[in-house]
Amino acid sequence: MGFSNEVAAKIHRKHNWGVRNDVEDRTILLRPTPVQPHPQGPRPARGSCLRTAATLISPGVAAWRGWLSHSNVHTARRLAEPTAETLAGVFDRHRMPDVMTTLRDIAFCQWRFLDAPYRNELDFYVAGPENQPTYFAVTRRVIGSDGDLTVRLLDVYGDFSDKRTCRDILLLILQDANCGRRRPGGHVRQPT
Repeated sequence: MGFSNEVAAKIHRKHNWGVRNDVEDRTILLRPTPVQPHPQGPRPARGSCLRTAATLISPGVAAWRGWLSHSNVHTARRLAEPTAETLAGVFDRHRMPDVMTTLRDIAFCQWRFLDAPYRNELDFYVAGPENQPTYFAVTRRVIGSDGDLTVRLLDVYGDFSDKRTCRDILLLILQDANCGRRRPGGHVRQPT
C-alpha cells in the first residue's frame, strides 16, 4: 500500500495496482514555511509566487493560531508516564476492519516510541474518558540550528468518527507548540 502522487499512480495502474481517487487530505496548516530551493535548479517565478502567497496568508494564519491558543481543551491531556499498553489499548478499541494501517500493538508502541533513542524529545497525549481514552497522539520536539522549536506530529489514532475529541487532542498539541515549551537547557521559547 502506498500514498501515490499523480506520476506514481500511472506506474501503479501500469502494473494493475488499484488506485483510489477518494483519499482525503487532512493537512493542518500551522505556519507557512520558507520556500526551499528546488533540487533541480532555481525556479524564480515559482519561488516568488510561493513567497507572495505565504506573505499574504501569514496574517490569517497568525490570527488563527492566536484563536487556537485561547480555545478551551475539554478531555485531552498530556501523559507524564506513558505506557505501551495505554497506546495499544486505544488502537485495539478503535481498530477499523476496512482500513489498512500499521498495527500499533504493545511491542510496536514500545519499540517505536518508548524505546526510541530520541525518547526525551517525545510528548504523549490522550483524549477521551480517563479510564479508556479514545485518542492518542505522539509528538516530537526538535530544536533547529537556528534555535527555533519545531513540533512534529508523529502519530495520532483513535475513533475517527468522534471528530470533537480529535479536534480536542489536536488543539492541545497546537497550544503546546504555540505557547512556548521548556527546552532541555531550561530556556523557554516564546511564540514568534
